[in-house]
Amino acid sequence: MGKSELVIDLKRDCVPVRLRRLFSDVTKTNTSWQLTSLIEIDYVDQANGSWRPKGWKTGIYGESGKVREQIRATVKRFDINVNIPDSVFSFAFPVGTIVRNWKTNEHYLLREGGEKRYITDAEAEARVPYKRLLATNTGEALGSWGIPRRSVLLIICGGLLLLWIIQLIYLGYRRYRNVQ
Repeated sequence: MGKSELVIDLKRDCVPVRLRRLFSDVTKTNTSWQLTSLIEIDYVDQANGSWRPKGWKTGIYGESGKVREQIRATVKRFDINVNIPDSVFSFAFPVGTIVRNWKTNEHYLLREGGEKRYITDAEAEARVPYKRLLATNTGEALGSWGIPRRSVLLIICGGLLLLWIIQLIYLGYRRYRNVQ
């Protein structure tokens, strides 16, 4: 279940300055609301006393509460009451684009023929490299342990190196003890 909290600035003609999106898992008991995204909007005072958006910052938060993605936007042009043709709003993403659709809550990589390779929350939190997402199907990029395979290899190599160092220290200690 989700909810949104909107903060407005009363001193600046009630402009929205912050939007928090929160989620609570209703299938679990006693769960608190968890922040999923935060949008902070900055404004510029215009000569006529009104406020126009200067830009905004969006933070996407993972299950751990840490920022998973961050987007900064700057308003380059600002017009009011201008007719915008519908064609401006219809476009197609190129193959290989990572798409985040807030309306449908989809996060995917677009493949040939319009196929969507969904990106799981775990893959996004682990910051799986783009090339790995391209080469795998949904949920496969982290391997069976839930971490990138490259990390598993580094952990194993690090463990073996640590064992080798311990063995060298032990052998040096035995030689030192035998000399005395």
